[in-house]
Amino acid sequence: MNLTNVARSSLDEVRKDYIKYLARRGLRHWSESDPVFAEARTFRPKTVEEAAAWVNRRGVPNSAEERAANLGAILATQAHWLTERLMDRQARDFEDGGGFSERLYRARMQGAAHSVASVSSVEGG
Repeated sequence: MNLTNVARSSLDEVRKDYIKYLARRGLRHWSESDPVFAEARTFRPKTVEEAAAWVNRRGVPNSAEERAANLGAILATQAHWLTERLMDRQARDFEDGGGFSERLYRARMQGAAHSVASVSSVEGG
C-alpha cells in the first residue's frame, strides 16, 4: 500500500505540473464543459504514437502544445483515480486478510499442521 500511495501522489504532482505548464505558457486549461475535454477524456491511446497523432492533428483550433499538456493532465487524473481505487481495494484486502507478515505466518502454521498430520498418519498406519 505504501508504494501505491507514492504512485498516487506522484500522479497528482504530474497533473499539477501540466496545469502549471499551461498557465506559464499562456495556454488554456480545458474545463469539463469543453467539447475537446470530453473528447480527450474518452480517448484511450494504446501507444505513444497514437497519443502523438491525436495531439498533432491538423485542422483543430488549439495548438499541439495545448493539446499535449491538457491530454497529459487528463491522463494523469485518470491514472490517479484508478490508483485511488486500487488503494481502496488494498485496504479492504488488508482488513479482511491481514498484511503480508500475517498471511505468511498463517501459511506457515497451516503447512506445519499439515506436516504434523501427515507424519501422524504415517506413524499410526
